[in-house]
Amino acid sequence: MKPVLKPFASAFAALAAVVTIAIVASLSSGAASAGVSTADAALDKAPTNQTVNFGDTIEWSITVTNVGTGDVGPFHLEDTLPANGTGISWDIAPVGWDTCSPDPATTNFTCDRAEALHEGESITLTISGNSGDLESCPEGTQVVLVNNAGVDAGGDDNAANDGDSAVATVNCPAAPAPGDAALDKAPTNQTVNFGDPIEWTITVTNVGTGDVGPFHLEDTLPANGTGISWDLTPVGWDSCTPDPATANFTCDRAEVLHAGESVTVTITGNSGDLAECPEGTAVELVNN
Repeated sequence: MKPVLKPFASAFAALAAVVTIAIVASLSSGAASAGVSTADAALDKAPTNQTVNFGDTIEWSITVTNVGTGDVGPFHLEDTLPANGTGISWDIAPVGWDTCSPDPATTNFTCDRAEALHEGESITLTISGNSGDLESCPEGTQVVLVNNAGVDAGGDDNAANDGDSAVATVNCPAAPAPGDAALDKAPTNQTVNFGDPIEWTITVTNVGTGDVGPFHLEDTLPANGTGISWDLTPVGWDSCTPDPATANFTCDRAEVLHAGESVTVTITGNSGDLAECPEGTAVELVNN
């Protein structure tokens, strides 16, 4: 019987050996994987405000974080400022960087840090400028400013997240609303008796929605009003001057009128001074 049992014992021993080797190999592989650490510098860039009005501050924040489990560094950052941001003087506020230097040839800048970042640690950089300094921001349009940044980090195992871009949109000033200067002229009394005062009032009003000005007014006195000495009472004008050659007058105002504002001038004279007013007739005086 002993010769029959030997093959089974041998097979069992071989099986036990195989299972033991497989388990040991598996444990050994798992221990090796658990001990591997990765270094991963990730760059994120974002605007403080996605859209700003002309004259507001534009601001981007760049954050470099070690999202791996091992140390990563040193670092070299390059930031490309918007090509269409001409006129803006950019300010840089680094936190955690050794140096940040502008590139005089391109107006871009670079930052460097020698020390590594441990797992979860970050360094930041804030870029800001006044959108009101833009050399080109056509009325009624928008200017889209794109800022790109990239970082090189020693020992970085993942290059896919080493760069980012962010956009800030500037609303340029609206086109000025149209102004509209409207002139109205009316007599105080349409008909007067000889010897009564004649009076006209000229009113210039901005009936538009935007500012309008400056102003130059010309008034043509009645050609058949010979003998009458006309008096002027301007309100809101800088000057009103008679023309000695024609007896007409002009008024001027340098300042604009806002929507709904007016300036006036009143012209008065005594009809009794008319050189010609035949008995039993009517004299029609036209003022333009």
